[in-house]
Amino acid sequence: MSLTALQILGEDLQPGMYVSRLDRPWLETPFPIQGFLIRSGRDRDHLKRFCSHVYVDALKSRNISIPSRLIHNESVQTHSSDEQIR
Repeated sequence: MSLTALQILGEDLQPGMYVSRLDRPWLETPFPIQGFLIRSGRDRDHLKRFCSHVYVDALKSRNISIPSRLIHNESVQTHSSDEQIR
């Protein structure tokens, strides 16, 4: 199974984005380890207190528009469950 993760700065997060990875270990934060959907601006603001950027799963996200300036070759990571994350 393939996962596409986009690196998104905290200031660019928006409700509907599915956070699949953080810029730090999950255990250093109060967030669920398996990932979560940002449901409101309050969720976004809470996340920004802990992380400067996160990785958003574009396939699990809902009704979002990712600005093209945020999509760069180095910000997109694709891996399968059999591979190590690069």
